[in-house]
Amino acid sequence: CFLMLRVICGVLTACVLVVALFNVANDNWEFVLRNPSSLDMVFIQGGEFLMGSDNPEAYPQDGEGPVRKVSVGSFYVQPTEVTNEMFSEFIEKTHYVTDAEKFGWSFVLETFLSDEQNRLATSAVEGSPWWVQVFGAKWNTPEGPDSDIGNRANHPVTHVSYNDASAYCKFYNARLPTEEEWEYAARGGLEQKNYPWGDHRMGENRQHLANIFQGEFPYLNSELDGYKGTAPVGSFPP
Repeated sequence: CFLMLRVICGVLTACVLVVALFNVANDNWEFVLRNPSSLDMVFIQGGEFLMGSDNPEAYPQDGEGPVRKVSVGSFYVQPTEVTNEMFSEFIEKTHYVTDAEKFGWSFVLETFLSDEQNRLATSAVEGSPWWVQVFGAKWNTPEGPDSDIGNRANHPVTHVSYNDASAYCKFYNARLPTEEEWEYAARGGLEQKNYPWGDHRMGENRQHLANIFQGEFPYLNSELDGYKGTAPVGSFPP
């Protein structure tokens, strides 16, 4: 059969999203798509779309513009971010050590730190001092040694680097997505909208449809969507 390399393990700052390789086999002149990964996936039919944005709020310096027509092939993608529970299973099976564990520290938003961790903090990101270097911060102690993920099993995993995400994907017969694949899937079939549901941050019924910072970043979070930090996967409609 013909092997197509179309897939993913999209890593954002705080999460990983996975897509698997699939086989396209000619069986009586019918194409049969197979997902050989052990992860649950949803199929995304390939096609053309307008990638990028000319919206004034976009960042051309980050490659968000100009708008251009792009074609992507079909692929499979996991329906939610990779959770702490899922990443924990990967760690247990492979004994993998993340980059944050190797370095001994990671950056954490200052407002999430305990008084003790704030007292111990000595370094921050230049130009963005609210991102503080915290020794002992890693995927299972996300705010430092005095934190844990005990009640966040179903939350997206955090402190995952590109290397960590790649290792996770490889173990499950998957790979990181291209930027084109990621944006194509994230747009949900809509053309040139600011959000997967339309142009306005809140939906037609004035409901929060995503976990987005509300208030004055970074020190005043109104938590109007119900969450200060990460939210359990599936908390909002797809």
